Amino acid sequence: MKKWIGMLVVVLIISLLSACGGGEPAAVEEKTKIKLGYNVWVGSAGVFVADAKGYFQEQGLDVELVEFANPTEAAQALLSEQVDITITTLDTLVVLKGSEDEENPLNIFHALDVSNGADGIIAKAEIESLEDLKGKNVAATVGAVNHFLLNYALKEVGLTDADVNLVNMDPDAAGAALISGQVDAAVTWEPFLSEAQAQGDKLLYSTADAPGVIVDVMATSEKMIKEHSDELKKLVDAIDQGVEAFQGEEEGTAKIVGEVIGVEAQEVGLYMDGIELFKKAEAEELLITNQSETEKMIKEISAFFVENEHMEKEIDPTTVINPLIFE
Repeated sequence: MKKWIGMLVVVLIISLLSACGGGEPAAVEEKTKIKLGYNVWVGSAGVFVADAKGYFQEQGLDVELVEFANPTEAAQALLSEQVDITITTLDTLVVLKGSEDEENPLNIFHALDVSNGADGIIAKAEIESLEDLKGKNVAATVGAVNHFLLNYALKEVGLTDADVNLVNMDPDAAGAALISGQVDAAVTWEPFLSEAQAQGDKLLYSTADAPGVIVDVMATSEKMIKEHSDELKKLVDAIDQGVEAFQGEEEGTAKIVGEVIGVEAQEVGLYMDGIELFKKAEAEELLITNQSETEKMIKEISAFFVENEHMEKEIDPTTVINPLIFE
């Protein structure tokens, strides 16, 4: 009995010491919360893997992925401060800068992938060249990246989008419309390019012919980059780890990506055809080493959208890329 009472006293003393701070547990480090906007696209494979495998948490980050229907909506969410960072296309970011807060402009700080054949212009078999598109019904998304790709290609043969009958459709609908024979040509992406070619349609032009035209980037506000550069570097490191795991075919990574984009794991590789994933080193080459070339493309994009009245004035291409995380 005395032994039991003695043990009870010891327990009470320990409890009192803990209450007074003598035995406080170590404080749990609070993770940095980041809302990251995205649309479903295989080029964000590194992000999806990093999220599923806990690489963000390992870097001390609490990342919430917020899905949007397309790159435009994801970018607009950044402008309205629904998200802290967004994944969008370079051209969409250019257009968005026309509406930015000049006191806190939008900047690109990383690039995730570049289309190298995954987007293109596909046409009926009897249409043998870009020149043959003159006067034909061509489906493309007016004011979006595939509209720019169409005009970029037509310029090479002395034409513009004014020389075709432009039918406004999103890339999926455009690809389906061509396959079903509703239009003469479509500016679309995989898997529609492959499906159309399988039935005998002709690929006239693709991003393999225009490297660097369609790039998926990560963007945020200049203030975010200045105040949270360390966190952004950690974010990129986690995504790098995700890309490395995916490219190394680490078990389960294809399934992770497949579940996000809505296909079976064994089909993910087909969706990767024509896509070049970037790690930090490749992004640095595009954004920093070859910055002048990228800014030249930004200038062309800006001029195109002003000409088509989707922007009021051209932007200064030197204000788009922020090199801070590469320093």
